Amino acid sequence: MKRTCPVCASATKEIARIPFIWIQKRYERSYGIKIIPLCEKDADYIYSKCETCGIGFFSNAPEGDGKFYKALQQNPWYYRKGKWEYKEIANLVKVGDNVLDVGCGIGEFADCITAGALFTGLEINAEAAETAARYGRRVLIQSVDAHAIDNCNIYDIVCSFQVMEHVSEPLPLLRSMYRLVKPGGFLVIAVPNNDSYIGSHPNAILNMPPHHMLRWNESSLRKAGSLLGVDSDIKFKYEPMDDAHKKDYLSYVAINLIHKYGDECEKVFNSSFAYKLKSKLLSRFLNLNKVKDDICANAYPIGHTIIAVMRKPN
Repeated sequence: MKRTCPVCASATKEIARIPFIWIQKRYERSYGIKIIPLCEKDADYIYSKCETCGIGFFSNAPEGDGKFYKALQQNPWYYRKGKWEYKEIANLVKVGDNVLDVGCGIGEFADCITAGALFTGLEINAEAAETAARYGRRVLIQSVDAHAIDNCNIYDIVCSFQVMEHVSEPLPLLRSMYRLVKPGGFLVIAVPNNDSYIGSHPNAILNMPPHHMLRWNESSLRKAGSLLGVDSDIKFKYEPMDDAHKKDYLSYVAINLIHKYGDECEKVFNSSFAYKLKSKLLSRFLNLNKVKDDICANAYPIGHTIIAVMRKPN
């Protein structure tokens, strides 16, 4: 079946098929999470890429449910404090601004913005919302569509941090968020940047379903903005290499030095014996700590996240 782009509805190219059983075993082994198949017959997850806007997306795969994310959130790194994107967007917030954070988790962005701004978070995970309330953060257990019924055009800034990669159909959500922004206000989208090193890191299980459904880059974010009605006033910010990601990046550099990829498929999923052996040898023998500062200071300036700041026309 021919798949169309979930952003711009253009033609797409199938890149890779990842066996469901591999996905299931990897999540269970790494995180103790049991993935349930969509049908009785375990089918491949299909990764395709839009030939127009460049977004990568998975089909024939489920989005993560509440139970899935609750299990992942047991890991202390899942809700990281002091995120780069929080600090960048906090600089946009002025005294008196009305700010909405969509998919806010426990609402940590509230603590980053000026005390003179009004913060509201939307979160469908009740447990995360309850944690936010204990910290005194205003977080509603409500969908964007429901919130948009009575709150169109009232927010100076509507932001979404590391959310849009988790949904398979992004445009309806983006359009609802855009309706909430007042004319002259900002829609802010922060997502993993597939044009950085993470886009060529094979077998990255957290960059696959049920966790990540989409792989964004600048061109796909720009196209999404255009479809919303923001054609020219879009600015992009790129995260520098974060200390927390240096080890992953160095693994990427090292494997690229000793392994030649046959095609684009191998940059998404590689089950060959040669790749497995090289990866295992690298993880066992490469002393990353001795070389990480020298390599990361010079070799790859773009880190994990890209931010698109879209200004709604007056």
